[in-house]
Amino acid sequence: IRPGESRSVSVITTFNLSRDEYEKISKDETRRETSIYWRSKNSIDMYHDGLNHLYNVSRSSICAAIGQSGKMDAGIWQYNMEWVRDQSMAAVASCMINSLDRAGSVLTRILENSVDDFGSTTDASRTRTIEMAELDQNGQLLYALWTHWVWSGDDGIIKNHWNKIKKVADYVLKPECYDPQTGLVKNSREFWERASNHGVKEGYENAYQLWNIIGLEKISRMAAHLDLQEEGKRWQRASALMKKSFLGHPKYSLIENGRFVKRRAADGDVQRIFAPPNRKNLIEGMPLSAESSPLCDPDTSSVLPVVFEIVDTESSLAENTLREMEKLWNQRWDTGGYGRYNVLSEPDSPGPWPFASLFVARAYLEAGNFDKVWRILDWLLNVQGGKGGAWWEFYGERPTPPLPPVGIVVWTWAELIMLFVHHMAGIRPGEDSITIRPRLLDKLDNLDASFTIRNRKISLAVRRENLETHAIVNGKRNKMPGGALIIPYPENDASVEIFLKRR
Repeated sequence: IRPGESRSVSVITTFNLSRDEYEKISKDETRRETSIYWRSKNSIDMYHDGLNHLYNVSRSSICAAIGQSGKMDAGIWQYNMEWVRDQSMAAVASCMINSLDRAGSVLTRILENSVDDFGSTTDASRTRTIEMAELDQNGQLLYALWTHWVWSGDDGIIKNHWNKIKKVADYVLKPECYDPQTGLVKNSREFWERASNHGVKEGYENAYQLWNIIGLEKISRMAAHLDLQEEGKRWQRASALMKKSFLGHPKYSLIENGRFVKRRAADGDVQRIFAPPNRKNLIEGMPLSAESSPLCDPDTSSVLPVVFEIVDTESSLAENTLREMEKLWNQRWDTGGYGRYNVLSEPDSPGPWPFASLFVARAYLEAGNFDKVWRILDWLLNVQGGKGGAWWEFYGERPTPPLPPVGIVVWTWAELIMLFVHHMAGIRPGEDSITIRPRLLDKLDNLDASFTIRNRKISLAVRRENLETHAIVNGKRNKMPGGALIIPYPENDASVEIFLKRR
């Protein structure tokens, strides 16, 4: 190619056709089929090249990462293993882009291959004892099943696998981990997979409560749908008790000094330090092996109650929790991004994590701190891999295999899709109605989207104007109390215009 000239080439990779078979199909036909496929997927135009890139690359990549069988490597080229939590979030995001077939395949595969007969879920493609289980995974899976049901309107997976789904819910209510007095769950492993050898005491992890508050409430609704009222009420009571203690128990709540904390020990004391029993067994030079006081707070998973609006997102509790997260930005690096938790208790490599940073972005968007959301999204656009939409698990040197870090983590794409669909466009299907509650970032005055929900296409236009906040649905004006539009499921395709009052 001479200077100033250009050339183009088509590279075609086939997986199920020989070259001879493929060449019987015209290139134009291939392009037509591809165009039809992508037009069927949900789209968002935020009138911002960077944000559109983040959404579009996440949408295309998550479709490519999940096989038709539902297989999904949590970290492409890195782990070659499956986690229920990663796959559950990928299934949720797949529903939000109208890739319902892949979402259903993922959920079916989880229930058939990654949940045992007792309701225990696998992580890293293996089953743990209840003492070492990632207890959040049960709640995350229940949330993903509910999400697939309300987006698709299809309860087939729920009906076909109900006996296994019940065991997923009841696993976290086993006496080995469940306290019937407080309704909270405890064991000796934390959200990021540190355990007793890292100094984790038996206790109550914030994320384990949060996800099961959500998951048990969601299975209660699925049970009600199946006309299993008594079972549903049992799980609803368990969720309500867990939430009550999570937010307000005088000894075991996961709130201290006006903010969420990561973990309480079994005696009720906040666990502030992870003190390894034998530092010689840890990686030499890493903070946890060297620091005299390896603090474990703050932790990005502590913002999830804000993300899912378990608390008032504009409360002092939310504000204080998010303010604490700023300790995690540029801890022992200067390239931006949040570490997943306090670097002093890091047994592996210090560095920022994209999907953990997106936990914080989603929380800041709900709390209305748009400057912080922009900072995170700008970092993702400009960090290595951002232009191609292929983010490593974390950024930094790594003394343990795989090194150097080469793994592209699917969960990052899921977090971006959820940020744009659930929070920014505000599309939130429920059992009987759809809630649309957009939150446009400052600097954005327009958003257009096209969504298919239960085989009905909804065209959404959001505009920021000098008008009172209101909506027009199929030409009819609707009020939006609290900034949310709630409409029944339409019998036909629908058009929704939302006008947000300028601040």
